[in-house]
Amino acid sequence: MAEQLDIDSDPFLQLLTDALRAGPTSPQWHEAVAKLREGGVAHKDEYELLINARANLEAGKEYRSVRPGPGFTRKVMENIDQPPPGRSGQRVSTVALIALTVSLVVVMVLAGAAFHLLGGSPSNEDLTALYSGSPVWSTVFETDGLATDWKVIGQLPIDFSKGMRLSGSASSAPATEPSGPIGGGIVRAQPIDADKPFMLEAVIRLQRGWGDLVPQVFVSDKPDFTDDTATSSHELVWMITGGNGRVATPDTQFVGSSEHVGDGQTITVRILVGRQSAKVQQGSNTLWEGGSQLAAAPRYVGVRFLRRTTEKKDIRRDAITVQSIRVVE
Repeated sequence: MAEQLDIDSDPFLQLLTDALRAGPTSPQWHEAVAKLREGGVAHKDEYELLINARANLEAGKEYRSVRPGPGFTRKVMENIDQPPPGRSGQRVSTVALIALTVSLVVVMVLAGAAFHLLGGSPSNEDLTALYSGSPVWSTVFETDGLATDWKVIGQLPIDFSKGMRLSGSASSAPATEPSGPIGGGIVRAQPIDADKPFMLEAVIRLQRGWGDLVPQVFVSDKPDFTDDTATSSHELVWMITGGNGRVATPDTQFVGSSEHVGDGQTITVRILVGRQSAKVQQGSNTLWEGGSQLAAAPRYVGVRFLRRTTEKKDIRRDAITVQSIRVVE
């Protein structure tokens, strides 16, 4: 029998602890297992080998918990797809099962933390009641035109006689216009109180030739809309970019994505906004939900078109038509 290993020393206890923290395939793990094997301690399962040895060391001493250290989850996940040793029908080892369980727990904890830190809902607000709420503002452009409580913004000319769409002069930009994007749209003149949940809903029809025109539905906490692009400095926006519905949060991050949007489609866009949280839907699909990032200030709502450049001249007037817009509380 090999010489009995002295496992009563603190350095070895520390090595065992480091091995369990670092996980399988780490240098600490291999070193600890090797020392135990050399000392005559035998067990076919390396994890139980280390656990049992450490339990013996801790007998009569204050317990110190073992937690996954940095890189533990990564190391475990890297080895999950590795084929098990021996015959293909061999039973999965205890170490693999325990490692997988620990990995999943750690991932769930980290995912929960990331959800709250990176835009997760900061409150228990329930916005579902807005679906059955009462419309407080409603405009059907094809029959109502533009009501007086809407304000026109931006430089891109808009017509409201047959739905909200480009006017006849919008497809032939004068030479004095800037070479960059220009926009035009409408914003509700009367803002919504910050403590009042609401749903902004717009129905938009797409036709052939809209690729250079970007429809946007927005909620802003600042009324500083520019004269050229009709955009504000802090807003939550739904738009179509790259052929897909996307969401831009107030910190200018793009989140969520819909299926590809094609010619001839009519889509319904909903932005639900609470005191702190928000949800953006395209049709029946939720593209994104989380903390709205909007300030505790009055909210300005509206729709607009953003043309990527004035160099393209062949945009059809009816390429994109906003058929209606309403606010539900």
